[in-house]
Amino acid sequence: MFGRAPRAVFAVSVVLAFLASLPGCAGKRLAGEPTQSGGPNSPPASGEVPGGSQGSPPSGPSGKAQELPGMVMVTVGNNEEARPQSGINEAAVVFEVPTEGGITRLFLGFTRQVDRIGPVRSARKAMVEIALGYAAPFGHCGASNDAYALIRETAAPSLDDIKTAGGCFWRDRSGEPPDNLYTSTQDLVKFAQARGYRLPKLPEFRRGVSQGKEATYIEYDFSWLPRYPNVVSYVFEGGEYKRSQAGKEHFDFAEVRVGPENLVFMEVKTDFVRGEAIELKLHLCSEGKALFFSGGRVREGTWRKKSLRSPVEFFIGQEPASFEEGQIWIHIVRDISLVKYR
Repeated sequence: MFGRAPRAVFAVSVVLAFLASLPGCAGKRLAGEPTQSGGPNSPPASGEVPGGSQGSPPSGPSGKAQELPGMVMVTVGNNEEARPQSGINEAAVVFEVPTEGGITRLFLGFTRQVDRIGPVRSARKAMVEIALGYAAPFGHCGASNDAYALIRETAAPSLDDIKTAGGCFWRDRSGEPPDNLYTSTQDLVKFAQARGYRLPKLPEFRRGVSQGKEATYIEYDFSWLPRYPNVVSYVFEGGEYKRSQAGKEHFDFAEVRVGPENLVFMEVKTDFVRGEAIELKLHLCSEGKALFFSGGRVREGTWRKKSLRSPVEFFIGQEPASFEEGQIWIHIVRDISLVKYR
């Protein structure tokens, strides 16, 4: 098992739930509008409504973080209004998944107790495929139509605020919906166990001394619509890749700079689906090129996901890729040649 020790311990006050009469977030999508992205000034995703009416925040600090019986995953917003997020520095693994317009969502995997995670947003099909590969229960608030279809077809271990697990979540009244929904690993584990979902261990990643040529600055532009700028960049300092997004240093809710110890960029074939909204189809059950950044160095390699229920694997040549101890942040990108580094 791996992952950094929690960087902050939250003492969170009890939050009153929203009244059941709060207006829903679902609305008619306009043709060509990336309404599911949760980007600046965009409405919430289709089917994503304020919830968490049965949930309550943890009553006090957890003290030393405890190992979970297995991994749970959570969909967290990464639009401007969603930042600063809670829990992103405590995740063992992070998948950054492009959605509509170039906005990304974060799919976090937790192996230790974390009292506040969010804001929780709707899932995309690629996230369901990732969770199925780990056989991991995952928390979310709503989903895209193709994600819901896959959840039904595969009986995926979904913990959905809207349909199956409202008690896992609570609303923070200091924020605005949809970017004010939170959960905790304690609640997710409790509801997963009540539903008979197994809690798998996160597969071990090979650990070792970094090799390759020096690369201490990395940049990638996720955006393809001018009104949805989303450039992420990293500077390697003190054993971490200090993250910035949209020209601003990226901090979490505890005012700690986001700084993964390892970065992966994996090139995934991406189709643009024309319809009522600008949507993406990510061909995740496949293989492709990858770049691995660890210890201030970069190496080229590959990734593969053999089947829907197989995890994403990383290789350098024929051998598994190795990483420094700590968090692994995995970016899904359309064109790996656009990853700039020096």
